Amino acid sequence: MRFSEYVKIKNEAVDEISAINESNSATEGVLNEASDILKNIFGFMRLKSMRAKLVKAMADEGAADLDFERKKRAGIDPKKREVLDAANKQKKDQLSEVTSAINDKIDNIATTDYLKSLAKRVKAEAKMEKAKLLLKIANETEAKELSLKIKKYKEGILNADKELAEYQKTNAAKIKEESGKELESVKKDISKVDKEIGKINDQLDSLGEDVETANKKVELLANKIELTKKLAELKSMANALHSASDAEGDPPYDDESQAEELENLVKKLEDAKESAKREEDASKEEPKEEEPKEEPKEEPKEEPAEEPKEEEPAEEPKEESEEVKKQKESIESKKKEIDDLKQALEDLGKDPKKNKDKISTIEAAVRGKENLLKKEEDKLAELTSKDNNSVASKLPKKFMKFEEYIAHKQINK
Repeated sequence: MRFSEYVKIKNEAVDEISAINESNSATEGVLNEASDILKNIFGFMRLKSMRAKLVKAMADEGAADLDFERKKRAGIDPKKREVLDAANKQKKDQLSEVTSAINDKIDNIATTDYLKSLAKRVKAEAKMEKAKLLLKIANETEAKELSLKIKKYKEGILNADKELAEYQKTNAAKIKEESGKELESVKKDISKVDKEIGKINDQLDSLGEDVETANKKVELLANKIELTKKLAELKSMANALHSASDAEGDPPYDDESQAEELENLVKKLEDAKESAKREEDASKEEPKEEEPKEEPKEEPKEEPAEEPKEEEPAEEPKEESEEVKKQKESIESKKKEIDDLKQALEDLGKDPKKNKDKISTIEAAVRGKENLLKKEEDKLAELTSKDNNSVASKLPKKFMKFEEYIAHKQINK
């Protein structure tokens, strides 16, 4: 395997673990107050998922050793040996980091005697797969040691199977009763999440095509992805409970369709982010409208002098129009929303790797709202200018007549 492939393996595995750690607390919420029976059912479901990851990670470690050993036997240029040794060490360190993270997660899940027996079985199976790969490059002495290890792993798997079978036999009635009750509760939760997703779908269908709606689409799709993850986990729980309760028929939900739907949503979110960025860039590049040229003003014609009129009392300052007031309220509301989003970004920034998708979504929302704020402020300036002109336009006419009168008086003197 190439170095880039190993980096990919690491990133994929760590991302998967991160997704499990930060997943919607569907399983976590049940486990916090659940009986040991339910903990074992849901723990079994999660360890089954982690088993596949651990077997793959340890097989990758074995494959790395196998690949490097074959290169050494084929002959390595002494000048390149140091570089290859360093590269191999880096690969092994990365893969070991992944394996360690998965093992830690398995230990955290195994909180009951039943789950601890299951965790031992999962780890023994993964170690056995790695040992089988290493047999291909082992010398005679190493092969004997590995064969003994494989034998030991098989014994561990058999012992764990006996413990698990004994537990199932002893608690069969309780398992059936509690899983049946919990299945109904989980189905209600599934119905609630389905309704929330339906509301988001309605909002998505009603969106337009400008910058604001493009950013809103990103926000809605991100929320839909979180709910879809929660729905997928709830459906997996329902399937596990269905099997544990010995209910008739196939599991009620299709896990594969959920995974496919989630994959499509992630792609839609990426497309929506790109679209929002294009809309934002386009809005910045829009040419400004030319201001209408002012018509040349006619020189005021000299009018016969008029007798001075009594000076009218100064007009009271004009109150702001309703439109200006509403515009100011809208600007303050936008500023508050931007401040709230920035605060959320600051909080999420404490763990940027874990919150990568959420940070990206909120940053896009902030950019969109700042663009809208700029437009709102420009509109306010325009409205304020109109209000001022409507008051001031009356003054020059009065003052002109009064000045003409003074000039006339001076000439007559």
